[in-house]
Amino acid sequence: MKYLHTSAIVAALIVAAPAMAQTVGVNLTTDLDASSSPVCLGSCQLHATGDDTPQIFDLTLGGPAHTITLGTAWVSSGFGGDDDASLTATLNFLDPTAGSASESSNVKYLRLGGFFTPGATIGSVTWDDASLDFSIGTKMFEFDPNNLSGITLNQPVPLTGDLKYVGNGAVPEPASWAMMLGGFGLVGGAMRRRKAATVSYAS
Repeated sequence: MKYLHTSAIVAALIVAAPAMAQTVGVNLTTDLDASSSPVCLGSCQLHATGDDTPQIFDLTLGGPAHTITLGTAWVSSGFGGDDDASLTATLNFLDPTAGSASESSNVKYLRLGGFFTPGATIGSVTWDDASLDFSIGTKMFEFDPNNLSGITLNQPVPLTGDLKYVGNGAVPEPASWAMMLGGFGLVGGAMRRRKAATVSYAS
């Protein structure tokens, strides 16, 4: 019975203890790829490059987002535009474990100002999903890329997004641990209370 009481006390302490803030270290780089088929006098191609500099930071479970740089985009010289161009951003994780996640966008733009750079480019970048949920190892994240409108793309324009740490997968919660410990205590107590069977023989 003593062991049962001890297990119950431990379980109660685990449930009552305040949950410590969980943090995860993130180390990632980004790729940013562009695709366009403009109607244009000149080039008017959409170009993009990611950020291969490691972005290293910590995230707290359920805490604020961290803004990451996806890369830059620009339009080459010419007069014309494209209403069906696209950008694809890929987050390449080194930590918390190796993995990647991608998000695509629709880009509409019109380049004004003749064949020479600089010129004015107006348009918009609208990502396909307002937020992208994905897992890297056992860590679950939410990524919110930032849309742009009224932008000038012939000079490189930075594209960004917000990354949050939102959950864990396949890891027991404290309450689950408490239930398991309590169960072990009950089983142990029941085993201790079992009486040995008495076997008698007829004389």
